[in-house]
Amino acid sequence: MGRIVRVRLTLINDTEIRTELEDPTVNRRFNVLDAEDFFEVVQPAKVASARNKNLRKGGITINAGQRVQTDDYPGEPPYAHAGIHLWFNGPDEFNEIEWFSDRELNFIIEVGPDPDLYLLPQALAPNQGLSTAFLHDHVAQSFHNPFARNYPVVCVNGSPERSGALRNDADVRAQRFYKFSVTLLGTEIKLDPHIDGH
Repeated sequence: MGRIVRVRLTLINDTEIRTELEDPTVNRRFNVLDAEDFFEVVQPAKVASARNKNLRKGGITINAGQRVQTDDYPGEPPYAHAGIHLWFNGPDEFNEIEWFSDRELNFIIEVGPDPDLYLLPQALAPNQGLSTAFLHDHVAQSFHNPFARNYPVVCVNGSPERSGALRNDADVRAQRFYKFSVTLLGTEIKLDPHIDGH
């Protein structure tokens, strides 16, 4: 059994969802990991993914095992939001998230591969669509859900909800980059922070 990362959900000016790691020490550790991985792992993957999206627009099929952005990927929000690192092994490492809110609001939480860094399980032709909604379809591809729990889940009145443990599955490990999507129930207000599996 691993450790739990607690993530506070809040609403800013009734228009934006923000996430914050409860423990500042954990936040600092994750910031260091972000900085260590960015130039060597994340940035090259993002560049390749964007390039592959453009190649598809030019009529080229992208092979399995390549990363590609979804057709509807809007980009990252223009403000800081929690990035989470979870581990597949290690009883002393983080392997689960607990979402909660100090406000009595209902949040819907979904999870799927990062739409900026989707690892293709099979070739993708230019005329085939690839939407963010497809990445939340856990029946079509089981690795779309990296956790040992079914989604979506709802934090009712801000009550804590756990992600379930990170599944130690070869396809989940290969995808590595995920996002949890948080929506305020009954609205279009949404945020999608990233999850990085180690």
